[in-house]
Amino acid sequence: MPGSPKKKQRLEQEAEAEISTQSHENMDEVDNVNTSVGPSNTVASEPASTPRLIMHEKHWALDGNVIIRISNVQFRLIRSILAKKSEWFRNAFNSDNDEQQEMYNGLPVYVLDDVVRLRDFERLLDALDDIVNYVHQPPPFPVFASILRTAHALDFRDLKLYFERELMKKWLPPGSRFEIAGSDEKNEEKDENKDEKQEADDSLIDYLKVAITYPSTSILLSQECNIPSILPRAFYELVALDTFGLEGHHFTSGGTEGSDSERGCVEDKLEDEEKEAKLSEDLYYRLLRARNKLTNLWTADITTPPEVTAHKKNDKSQKSKSTSSCSAQSQGLDLKKYVHCVMKPRGGKSKSTFSHYIHDPLAGLNEILNTDWEKQGYCKKCVEERKKAWRKMMKSWWEEFQKNVMD
Repeated sequence: MPGSPKKKQRLEQEAEAEISTQSHENMDEVDNVNTSVGPSNTVASEPASTPRLIMHEKHWALDGNVIIRISNVQFRLIRSILAKKSEWFRNAFNSDNDEQQEMYNGLPVYVLDDVVRLRDFERLLDALDDIVNYVHQPPPFPVFASILRTAHALDFRDLKLYFERELMKKWLPPGSRFEIAGSDEKNEEKDENKDEKQEADDSLIDYLKVAITYPSTSILLSQECNIPSILPRAFYELVALDTFGLEGHHFTSGGTEGSDSERGCVEDKLEDEEKEAKLSEDLYYRLLRARNKLTNLWTADITTPPEVTAHKKNDKSQKSKSTSSCSAQSQGLDLKKYVHCVMKPRGGKSKSTFSHYIHDPLAGLNEILNTDWEKQGYCKKCVEERKKAWRKMMKSWWEEFQKNVMD
């Protein structure tokens, strides 16, 4: 009979088979999805539970012989290229289990849901295609961060090394300026190295006074990709801001910093990505501790001027005409001039140098160094002596800051 159960069941099976065939031809659906990393340990699931999969519109090579799946997006790529460039993929391919390997249209499937994020993997593949262009025109920093993070997770050795170097260029000054705080003090006693030391001091000042973008993301990259050398400079960028540049920021409370749930980086808008970077509570308290240390140094050392020796009674230079009217000769006048320049607002400013740079002491020292002290009645010798003291103070503070950040 036309309406018999057997005939109805046969028609449903034929319709189901036709739908399945069309879905394979359009590469929109598959019979099985595996959420494990690497080769699957499960058999095909029932058609009713099959989710809809998407073929990536760009990274779908016609001659590709392996499928990489993240979430519900599939990439068809060339296995030999992945194995050549990535230690992670090479190990995954070498550990294939033919009996348990999930297949899609005859191609092995590897699922990376717990390894990298979809957006990050897309950007890494773009970098493999466009690396020459990136050398001449670096990508926006959120894209840069995605590539470095993924290259590290999947051990794309060449990409990882290149982007690590570029990150260090961003946060470390040229000519090993990062090491200036630990320079050999013996060289300071040699007159022939005076110009070289002066240049090094200026390098430290230039290094610290220029604002650099994306410090929070850089700190997280430093942790995730094991690049500790960039931490001090990135931390200082946040320390120098009144609220650490983290208005409305929600800190993570334990767990792995790099997970999607903690960072919440699901937006594709580049301008929104940095706002989603979250520091762990440990990093936040390290940031707070480093700031408190610098603030204490600033308030303790800047309220009075450094001592000078040019006008001591046993100093022959006191007879020099160039020092006879120096403001430093009178302790009262010296303190009055110093307080006027450092501790009180001047030049139409609403804040004094002391108040304005309470969270940015190294820039504050630079401001003090650039003050025209000779115009305030100080002799050249006293000015040089105090500038030397302030420069030494700056290096000492930077050393202390580095220790607090790195501990």
